[in-house]
Amino acid sequence: MTLDYGLRGGERKRFQGTLRHGGVEVDGELMSPSAAAVYCMHRAGSQRPTANGWVMWRLPSGELLSEVYQQVVGEADGGVAV
Repeated sequence: MTLDYGLRGGERKRFQGTLRHGGVEVDGELMSPSAAAVYCMHRAGSQRPTANGWVMWRLPSGELLSEVYQQVVGEADGGVAV
């Protein structure tokens, strides 16, 4: 998975993460998607304390992590993803 982030007016950096059971692994550390996003944002120079990682991480297909989650939950419940 990737997360692109840059400070306003600055160059965007691309960070790599691996989706694992229990979270996103970045630099050998397993974190929640949002904690992993904040970690990457801090590496890019931001001091923001929070982020919604579900809408920042993208899979190789280009889908957001939140979109894939909705598909999986919808299929598991026998419903339709929205």
